[in-house]
Amino acid sequence: MKHYAMTVLLKEGPEVIRKYEKYHTEVWPEVTDGNIRCGILRTFIFRHGRQLFMFMETRDDFDMERDMPKYMEHPKAKEWDDLMRSFQEPAPGAPEGSTWVQMKEVFGFEAGQAGVCEQSGRSEEVSSRKRRVIDARRVVPFIPKGAEGRYESRMLIDDESVGSKNLVMNHFTLSPGERTYPGSHPPPYDEVYYILRGRGILTLGDSEKKQYEMAQDTVAYMPGGTVHQIENTGKDLLEMLTIMPFLPKPGVNTLYDERKRRWGTSFKEEEPQSPAKHGRRPVARARKRKGSK
Repeated sequence: MKHYAMTVLLKEGPEVIRKYEKYHTEVWPEVTDGNIRCGILRTFIFRHGRQLFMFMETRDDFDMERDMPKYMEHPKAKEWDDLMRSFQEPAPGAPEGSTWVQMKEVFGFEAGQAGVCEQSGRSEEVSSRKRRVIDARRVVPFIPKGAEGRYESRMLIDDESVGSKNLVMNHFTLSPGERTYPGSHPPPYDEVYYILRGRGILTLGDSEKKQYEMAQDTVAYMPGGTVHQIENTGKDLLEMLTIMPFLPKPGVNTLYDERKRRWGTSFKEEEPQSPAKHGRRPVARARKRKGSK
């Protein structure tokens, strides 16, 4: 995973800052779609006074000059870019035609093995308190911003739900006519799709694409690094289980990252409901014996 830091200045005036921040509370879906399309995995923007700082994490094969134009392929993304430029003034040293300037990295730090061991020890302690069986019907679906009515995701098995560090399983639902974004997970993050119901087309590969028909009880295996995309070609919901070998690190699975960022956890559960609400037959009460009151 690559990372980039950029900076720009906002124009003078509190109203400029207010409008700029207001727009970023409801970013247009075409903007986030464009980021994903060109290989940007995560974006954060910070402000101090008029100074904005943007931090981006991208796929390993991301190239700024080659891939950023893909962001502008949708007219709404270009409209957003023009709108944001109206609030900005070029930072010193910004290239011609741009307001942002890329910053030079002068220091980097990542937790070493000691940090990993410490975290792992804590996970084992927490895992011992987790359940081993959950009711999938009570798991709250996660819907990313801009994906309303398109798809939803329920995390079933991971460290937060049952204490698993070596297996992740997710229930994914895709609406008719919709498709996932093409993407891949770096090795060693292999992935498996198991179709529960519905029909679709699975596309594997980047330059040399291969397509496979998917239907109920079809299983697909994607080695780490394989670009994949699935489309719902049926009239009903496409439901599937997605399985990965262990917990994804930040940047490996953007949906997992966004869920953790918005919820603070990967797993949410509804309050227990009565058996009748789940469609179960209530347990019959024992008959009274003769003479009992």
